[in-house]
Amino acid sequence: MASAGVGYVSSSGVKEIAMFGGGVDGLVPDMVAKRFAEIYRSLEA
Repeated sequence: MASAGVGYVSSSGVKEIAMFGGGVDGLVPDMVAKRFAEIYRSLEA
C-alpha cells in the first residue's frame, strides 16, 4: 500500500466533496480550497 503522502484523489471527487460542504483541506492547495468555498457558497444564495 502507498504511503499517505503519495495518494491519488480524483478532481471530480474533490469537487463533489466541496459541493456538498465537505472540507477539502489537505487534498488541494490552500488557494484552491478557498476558491471552492467561495464558489459553492455563492451557489447556495
